[in-house]
Amino acid sequence: ITQNYSVEDADFLYPEFPYENDPIINERNQIPVPSQNINAKDCAGNLTFLGDVILPSSISSMHNPGIGSNNWAANKTKNKNAILANDPHLGLNLPNIWYVMQLSTLDENNKSLDVMGATIPGAPGVLSGFNNYIAWGETNGEDDVSDLYEIEIDPNNSNHYIYDGESYPFIIKEEEFYIRGNALEFPQIFVDTIKLTSHHGPIIIDSSNASMAVFNRGISAIYSDVNLAFRWIAHDPTKEIKAFYDMNHATNYSQFKEALKSYQCPSQNFVYADISGNVAIHHNGKLPIRCEQYKKNILPGNSSDFIWNGFIPFKELPSIKNPSRGYVSSANQHPIPDGVEYYYLPGVYWPSHRGHRINQLLDSGVKNDNVDIEYMKKIQNDNFNNYAFDILPHLLPIIKNKLQEKFKLYNEKLDSLNIKRQECYNRNNMNDGNDEVVRFIICNPSNPYSSNYSNSDQKIYDDIENYENMAKIYYELLDWQKAPVHNANMYQPIIFDAWYKELSESVWGDLFLDEENNQKYNNHVYPLYDRLLKIMDQHPSKQSKWFDDIRTKDEETVEDIVWRSYNSAINKLRIQNAGEYKDWKYSDYRGTDIHHMIPGKQFDAFSRLDVPTSGSRWSPNAMQQHFGPSWRYIVEMEDGNVQAFGIYPGGQSGDPANQYYDNYIDKWNEGEYLDLNFTYFNNQDNLKGRKVVFSNE
Repeated sequence: ITQNYSVEDADFLYPEFPYENDPIINERNQIPVPSQNINAKDCAGNLTFLGDVILPSSISSMHNPGIGSNNWAANKTKNKNAILANDPHLGLNLPNIWYVMQLSTLDENNKSLDVMGATIPGAPGVLSGFNNYIAWGETNGEDDVSDLYEIEIDPNNSNHYIYDGESYPFIIKEEEFYIRGNALEFPQIFVDTIKLTSHHGPIIIDSSNASMAVFNRGISAIYSDVNLAFRWIAHDPTKEIKAFYDMNHATNYSQFKEALKSYQCPSQNFVYADISGNVAIHHNGKLPIRCEQYKKNILPGNSSDFIWNGFIPFKELPSIKNPSRGYVSSANQHPIPDGVEYYYLPGVYWPSHRGHRINQLLDSGVKNDNVDIEYMKKIQNDNFNNYAFDILPHLLPIIKNKLQEKFKLYNEKLDSLNIKRQECYNRNNMNDGNDEVVRFIICNPSNPYSSNYSNSDQKIYDDIENYENMAKIYYELLDWQKAPVHNANMYQPIIFDAWYKELSESVWGDLFLDEENNQKYNNHVYPLYDRLLKIMDQHPSKQSKWFDDIRTKDEETVEDIVWRSYNSAINKLRIQNAGEYKDWKYSDYRGTDIHHMIPGKQFDAFSRLDVPTSGSRWSPNAMQQHFGPSWRYIVEMEDGNVQAFGIYPGGQSGDPANQYYDNYIDKWNEGEYLDLNFTYFNNQDNLKGRKVVFSNE
């Protein structure tokens, strides 16, 4: 983007702050004042590189952030208890990544200590859940905690690199992987050689190793002639297991905060609630302190001037407890308001349409004093599309104007055809008393034996029929935009999704072209959807350069692109779907496939395909074909009477032949929940279920 356009254009298309951000920490006075902020005057200076100009880049900007997760907690509720909800959105598979577990014992004071929630195989505790005293849940923080460094090879020794004027040897590690083979072959050993720097981490692009590009088809395709090291927090030793262990044992907010100090990577938004009615949220992780002027650029690796300036102190990470609005929430958006003095926080933060919808519903619930577990269930299963609500008022007037232009033009052509039709009637001595079918056959332009009309006349009728269908769909969307929901049995979401896809391709499809207008890279990511909305909001003339498709000879306007994408989407849908558009169902267009975790069609028998789901990437119920809510849970924290409900798309068994392999999927799809049957250790005699004792006798 920088090479074809400018740095400013790249910053606009891939910004750090999404458009109209609805931040996680909404009270500006709660944002900590940085104790060691890095201003431009403190930076090392302009970036200089060893070879050719290097395009700005970042590992985090090389991928789409997916569809995120939701969490929130409210303490202004109907029963005056704090209620917490969490639904992580991940790739869906069978067996499910999660399973539900309760661990119960007695603490050192002989009191019941119970923890319950979702966990993954091998984790020594619960990752998203609650105990007798507190509850917690997570969403991805979306922070960029990595940087790329260009490494200068020592000209006198290719096994060394230059750093601050001195030569340092590369660290070479060899890792052996045993490949089993089959019964007639001996195991094979694959040796993976890793080259590391002492200062910036492993080398991921090695100009001396041409074969590397074969395995790394993404960034290697761009930077094949340089040496790049990858500095990433995840390469550092961390204590996430200790963090969750301490969280499982915490009994109050202070202990919860202490547990968070051990959590470093990947950054998460931890939501909190307790039996005392407190709620809080922490944007938590080990976040580097960087110089903002460097942005997404690759940094010079031969100088200590460009290394990270330490990490944001824990006490200065964004957090808030018991805000005045009565709840906290996150949906992967930027954690702080725009314009607040704070550390530079680069990342791939989601636009706020999903988070804003959650906040709208929570605001309404708090105002009307009806926030309870049932209300939280409705929010988690809400299919409202705030993005469609915002952008359709920009798009539909363009379609209306274009249709009016078309009908005016074709009305003039129809007048001419009506004259031809009347001349045909007169020439064949026909009047209103003649059989209408006979009149139609003789004077219809589609009659191959009729010389009354030309092929172009028939095309007029075909075009008019097409535009009439376009107009009908326009009026359907005009009505749908008042409350745009993505329900499984509706057809309007099909049209919107297909139209957005065509519109996005029309606007951004020419960003990554070479001199001959061919796609330059196989892997690229279009700007996120908020960019289109910002362009249309902030360009009254609508003549933004981004709407001109440089692949054509014409200079397109926004009206051209919107109309072209609308036509293309509807025509493709009519080819792909049988029957009238009102008979289409969103669940047929975009069902959800929950594949077995081992990829391949041979495992489809162990999968659940074409689940008729509702929801969209823009909705709190953030559903897509292969992604969605991997675990939904809601807990009301009442002292001595914790009530919790949850569900996930799978079952407690990993055996496809077991009845509990996928028995939750249908309930999950219908928005139903299971009583988690949380039972205190001291009340274990009341536990529902059966007891199984294993013995080796």
